[in-house]
Amino acid sequence: QSEPFHGLGSGLHVSMESSTFSLATEPLNREWIMDAYGEDMLKKIGHGQVSCSGVTLGDAVSVRRYIDLILREANKVPFSRMKSRVYDQAFHNKLLHIGELDVLTVEVCPTLESRIATVACLDPSSFRLSPAGQLLNTDGSVAPIVHQYDRHPVLVRAFEKFLSA
Repeated sequence: QSEPFHGLGSGLHVSMESSTFSLATEPLNREWIMDAYGEDMLKKIGHGQVSCSGVTLGDAVSVRRYIDLILREANKVPFSRMKSRVYDQAFHNKLLHIGELDVLTVEVCPTLESRIATVACLDPSSFRLSPAGQLLNTDGSVAPIVHQYDRHPVLVRAFEKFLSA
Protein backbone atom coordinates (compact mmCIF):
# COMPACT_ATOMS: atom_id res chain seq x y z
CA GLN A 1 0.00 0.00 0.00
CA SER A 2 3.03 2.22 0.47
CA GLU A 3 6.83 1.97 0.52
CA PRO A 4 7.60 -0.82 3.06
CA PHE A 5 11.31 0.00 3.39
CA HIS A 6 10.95 3.71 4.16
CA GLY A 7 12.69 4.32 7.51
CA LEU A 8 13.27 0.60 8.06
CA GLY A 9 16.70 0.92 9.66
CA SER A 10 18.84 -2.02 10.64
CA GLY A 11 17.86 -5.30 12.21
CA LEU A 12 15.16 -7.85 11.54
CA HIS A 13 11.47 -6.93 11.49
CA VAL A 14 9.06 -9.79 12.21
CA SER A 15 5.31 -9.67 11.72
CA MET A 16 2.95 -10.71 14.46
CA GLU A 17 -0.45 -12.25 13.95
CA SER A 18 -3.59 -11.67 16.03
CA SER A 19 -2.89 -11.50 19.76
CA THR A 20 -6.07 -13.55 20.25
CA PHE A 21 -4.09 -16.74 19.61
CA SER A 22 -0.89 -18.28 20.91
CA LEU A 23 1.31 -20.90 19.29
CA ALA A 24 -0.45 -23.50 21.43
CA THR A 25 -4.01 -22.35 20.72
CA GLU A 26 -3.82 -21.65 16.98
CA PRO A 27 -4.32 -25.10 15.40
CA LEU A 28 -1.96 -24.88 12.42
CA ASN A 29 0.90 -23.38 14.41
CA ARG A 30 0.42 -25.91 17.18
CA GLU A 31 0.61 -28.73 14.64
CA TRP A 32 3.74 -27.31 12.99
CA ILE A 33 5.57 -26.89 16.33
CA MET A 34 4.54 -30.37 17.49
CA ASP A 35 5.57 -32.00 14.21
CA ALA A 36 8.90 -30.18 13.88
CA TYR A 37 9.97 -30.15 17.55
CA GLY A 38 7.59 -32.13 19.75
CA GLU A 39 5.63 -31.50 22.90
CA ASP A 40 8.56 -30.23 24.99
CA MET A 41 9.10 -27.32 22.60
CA LEU A 42 5.38 -26.56 22.53
CA LYS A 43 5.46 -26.37 26.34
CA LYS A 44 8.42 -23.95 26.18
CA ILE A 45 7.06 -21.56 23.57
CA GLY A 46 3.34 -22.35 23.31
CA HIS A 47 2.39 -19.26 25.33
CA GLY A 48 4.04 -17.03 22.71
CA GLN A 49 2.13 -14.96 20.19
CA VAL A 50 2.26 -16.30 16.65
CA SER A 51 4.75 -14.53 14.41
CA CYS A 52 4.15 -15.02 10.70
CA SER A 53 7.24 -16.08 8.80
CA GLY A 54 5.54 -14.99 5.58
CA VAL A 55 6.76 -11.40 5.91
CA THR A 56 10.13 -10.84 7.52
CA LEU A 57 12.12 -7.73 6.60
CA GLY A 58 15.54 -6.38 7.42
CA ASP A 59 18.86 -5.08 6.26
CA ALA A 60 21.02 -7.45 4.20
CA VAL A 61 23.29 -8.55 7.07
CA SER A 62 20.35 -9.33 9.37
CA VAL A 63 18.39 -11.17 6.70
CA ARG A 64 21.43 -13.28 5.77
CA ARG A 65 21.95 -14.20 9.44
CA TYR A 66 18.24 -15.02 9.78
CA ILE A 67 18.39 -17.27 6.71
CA ASP A 68 21.43 -19.05 8.17
CA LEU A 69 19.52 -19.67 11.40
CA ILE A 70 16.44 -20.95 9.53
CA LEU A 71 18.61 -23.28 7.44
CA ARG A 72 20.30 -24.56 10.60
CA GLU A 73 16.86 -25.52 11.91
CA ALA A 74 15.88 -27.11 8.59
CA ASN A 75 19.00 -29.26 8.64
CA LYS A 76 17.93 -30.74 11.98
CA VAL A 77 14.72 -32.21 10.53
CA PRO A 78 15.09 -35.48 8.62
CA PHE A 79 14.74 -35.08 4.85
CA SER A 80 11.99 -37.71 4.80
CA ARG A 81 9.81 -35.26 6.76
CA MET A 82 11.08 -32.06 5.14
CA LYS A 83 10.24 -33.24 1.61
CA SER A 84 6.52 -33.47 2.40
CA ARG A 85 6.05 -30.57 4.81
CA VAL A 86 7.11 -26.97 5.17
CA TYR A 87 8.23 -25.99 8.66
CA ASP A 88 9.39 -22.42 8.12
CA GLN A 89 6.74 -21.06 10.48
CA ALA A 90 7.76 -23.51 13.23
CA PHE A 91 11.46 -22.68 12.75
CA HIS A 92 10.76 -18.94 12.75
CA ASN A 93 8.68 -19.03 15.94
CA LYS A 94 11.11 -21.33 17.76
CA LEU A 95 14.02 -18.99 16.98
CA LEU A 96 12.01 -15.92 18.03
CA HIS A 97 10.50 -17.28 21.25
CA ILE A 98 13.52 -19.25 22.50
CA GLY A 99 15.61 -16.12 22.03
CA GLU A 100 17.91 -17.44 19.32
CA LEU A 101 17.24 -14.36 17.20
CA ASP A 102 18.82 -12.30 19.97
CA VAL A 103 22.04 -12.31 17.95
CA LEU A 104 20.13 -9.79 15.82
CA THR A 105 18.30 -6.60 16.62
CA VAL A 106 14.67 -7.70 16.30
CA GLU A 107 11.69 -5.40 15.97
CA VAL A 108 8.34 -7.06 16.55
CA CYS A 109 5.70 -5.61 14.21
CA PRO A 110 2.23 -5.93 15.75
CA THR A 111 -0.54 -6.24 13.21
CA LEU A 112 -2.49 -3.03 12.58
CA GLU A 113 0.16 -1.16 14.61
CA SER A 114 3.20 -1.27 12.34
CA ARG A 115 4.47 -1.53 8.78
CA ILE A 116 3.15 -5.12 8.49
CA ALA A 117 -0.53 -6.06 8.84
CA THR A 118 -0.91 -9.85 8.92
CA VAL A 119 -4.68 -10.14 8.74
CA ALA A 120 -5.76 -13.78 8.17
CA CYS A 121 -6.87 -14.40 11.77
CA LEU A 122 -8.38 -10.96 12.35
CA ASP A 123 -12.09 -10.25 12.57
CA PRO A 124 -13.04 -8.06 9.59
CA SER A 125 -14.85 -5.72 11.97
CA SER A 126 -11.41 -4.53 13.09
CA PHE A 127 -10.56 -3.23 9.59
CA ARG A 128 -10.61 0.50 8.95
CA LEU A 129 -10.16 1.62 5.36
CA SER A 130 -9.14 4.97 3.95
CA PRO A 131 -11.52 6.60 1.45
CA ALA A 132 -9.18 5.27 -1.27
CA GLY A 133 -9.52 1.69 0.05
CA GLN A 134 -6.24 1.29 1.92
CA LEU A 135 -6.12 -0.66 5.19
CA LEU A 136 -5.33 1.62 8.10
CA ASN A 137 -3.47 0.90 11.31
CA THR A 138 -5.23 1.70 14.57
CA ASP A 139 -3.47 5.10 14.65
CA GLY A 140 -4.88 5.97 11.20
CA SER A 141 -1.62 5.50 9.29
CA VAL A 142 -1.52 3.31 6.18
CA ALA A 143 -0.12 -0.18 6.80
CA PRO A 144 2.53 -0.47 4.05
CA ILE A 145 2.28 -4.28 3.81
CA VAL A 146 -0.97 -6.21 4.06
CA HIS A 147 -0.27 -9.93 4.27
CA GLN A 148 -3.02 -12.54 3.74
CA TYR A 149 -5.60 -9.97 2.63
CA ASP A 150 -7.00 -12.57 0.23
CA ARG A 151 -8.64 -14.33 3.21
CA HIS A 152 -11.10 -11.42 3.53
CA PRO A 153 -13.46 -10.56 0.63
CA VAL A 154 -13.93 -7.03 2.00
CA LEU A 155 -10.19 -6.38 1.63
CA VAL A 156 -10.01 -7.99 -1.80
CA ARG A 157 -12.78 -5.67 -3.02
CA ALA A 158 -11.18 -2.61 -1.38
CA PHE A 159 -7.76 -3.32 -2.88
CA GLU A 160 -9.21 -3.98 -6.33
CA LYS A 161 -10.90 -0.57 -6.09
CA PHE A 162 -7.66 1.04 -4.88
CA LEU A 163 -5.60 -0.51 -7.69
CA SER A 164 -8.07 0.44 -10.40
CA ALA A 165 -8.28 4.08 -9.32
